[in-house]
Amino acid sequence: MARKVKHEEHVNHERWLVSYADFITLLFAFFVVMFAVSQVDSSKVGRFAESVRVATHLGPFEEPGSPVPSLSGEQSGAGSTNLTVHDRTDAKGFFTALRQELESRLKESMADGRSKLIEVPEGLVIRLKDAAFFNSGAAILRIENAKDLESVAEVVRDANVPIRIEGHTDSAPIKNRIYRSNWDLSGARAASVLEFLTARGVPEDRLCIAGYADRRPIADNGTDEGRQQNRRVDIVLIRPELTRDAHSPTAKQKP
Repeated sequence: MARKVKHEEHVNHERWLVSYADFITLLFAFFVVMFAVSQVDSSKVGRFAESVRVATHLGPFEEPGSPVPSLSGEQSGAGSTNLTVHDRTDAKGFFTALRQELESRLKESMADGRSKLIEVPEGLVIRLKDAAFFNSGAAILRIENAKDLESVAEVVRDANVPIRIEGHTDSAPIKNRIYRSNWDLSGARAASVLEFLTARGVPEDRLCIAGYADRRPIADNGTDEGRQQNRRVDIVLIRPELTRDAHSPTAKQKP
């Protein structure tokens, strides 16, 4: 029986073309992506970033002292005040009315020195004296002055503006079982105020917190009076039309 003769297989010298074609395809895709990135529509990117921040609630923590993103104003809680962004004819008039409403509600608190209202380019600051709302080295709100925050919540619940809550301390170091540093304490106090406001109906998507420790003093930490002024919580009502800043303008405000 005759054996079949096996023909020797030819060596494929063109297999390199497969790898070459893959490489060219990837290179083409790379340049397409680079071209697309170079043609960014800044307005579309801004709207995309805004949507992400609002959806994830993470926008306030992207940069130190940055305000919450400006919201469109669809949401509004029920309350006794009729102040809303949509009611203003201009930003100045709106914040003037907002300040007048807060002055009326916080008249006793301001007279006793527990709180103060300060206008800044960014908006309006409700400054809370720490000793009136917190025990030394603690972040639990004192119930006896909760009526002040109740009044604030009733006004800002319907004001429909972005709000940043800033915790500040003096330069004296702190370290206990709960708070390792002034950073922890300042952030915890801001969080306590946020929780109080949200429990009274202020929408979470309009709020953010920042803990600045002793890095944003408004007075000299070398004196007792200065340290008392530096220990504070600032509730910053931000003008919605403003762009985001990297630093809080309230830090430079003198009482």
